[in-house]
Amino acid sequence: ALQPHDILSSRKETSFGTGDNCLESMEGHVKRPMNAFMVWSCGERQKLAQQNPTMQNTEISKLLGCRWKSLTEDEKRPFFQEAQRLKTLHREKYPNYKYQPRRRAKVPQRSGALQPAVTSTKLYNLLQWDRNPHTITYRQDWT
Repeated sequence: ALQPHDILSSRKETSFGTGDNCLESMEGHVKRPMNAFMVWSCGERQKLAQQNPTMQNTEISKLLGCRWKSLTEDEKRPFFQEAQRLKTLHREKYPNYKYQPRRRAKVPQRSGALQPAVTSTKLYNLLQWDRNPHTITYRQDWT
């Protein structure tokens, strides 16, 4: 059976074995250590992509999610252990690391992209709120 460390060692190693080539890809940015699912999925994703070269990455991701959920706790255990090992190594290498999620830059929408019929603000303004917070009456000029 394929073990989590086998998957990672088959990929290019960084100084602490995450298998991630770009751990510090942006200046001063340190990526989070992989969780158990990521440890498992990096090898599985590669196999699926080779077996299904025309399959979109989004479809591969959905399939991987379903397969991960179907694994037993015993099958997942080595991947959780490897994730814990990576977390410990990450903590040793970056003792002051603190996860700070970054907002993605807004991508301008294409002119041909579908737009929502009613924005949430417009929808809110079209609703008429009674004194009872649980009662909503729709206005007649709803369009």
